[in-house]
Amino acid sequence: MRNLQQTPFFILLVGFFSLSMLVPAFHAYHLGIYSEARPFFYSGILFFVLAVMLGLSIKKRSYKTWPISPVTFVAASYALFPVMLAVPLNEILNHVTFIDLYFEMVSSLTTTGATTFDTSYILSEPIHLWRALVGWIGGFLFLLIAFSILAPLNLGGFEIFRDGTFITGVFKSAEVKSYNERLFRNAKKLFHHIFPRKNVN
Repeated sequence: MRNLQQTPFFILLVGFFSLSMLVPAFHAYHLGIYSEARPFFYSGILFFVLAVMLGLSIKKRSYKTWPISPVTFVAASYALFPVMLAVPLNEILNHVTFIDLYFEMVSSLTTTGATTFDTSYILSEPIHLWRALVGWIGGFLFLLIAFSILAPLNLGGFEIFRDGTFITGVFKSAEVKSYNERLFRNAKKLFHHIFPRKNVN
């Protein structure tokens, strides 16, 4: 776990998104839609290997401070990740332009709800599952970025909490200087808020 916390969060997200591609891959395999299972599976393995190689290449470097501007990280995430997320769809929906698929993934990742597919498109269950999964992850990522990056910088509306009671008491964790460590801590807190543990008597 400590090694993961020392890995740039951008690389960890590449690995997480690549593993998420295996979900629609196995779902398509279960449905017998092998032409859709293969692109998701191969893309997931390819990007996961890429994430591992990048992680190993910088293993000996220290990231006690944020390697890039936090705002740059947010902009890069929403600009670059949709390219990666659209790759398996580009192999499956070869009659759709990559620009449209990129827009679709941007829409899913930002949970805006806009789509390039009208009622004439009949999409399979694995593709619908992938769009929904990207939307769920995108919503979680937005909350994580908001509380871990925007809140400490007093951006995104958090500047209205002048006393800082709400932010510091819940997610800001002012004692944590590393953005990477703050992201990990807040991800854990958010996960427990979304999926609270049930007390078994």
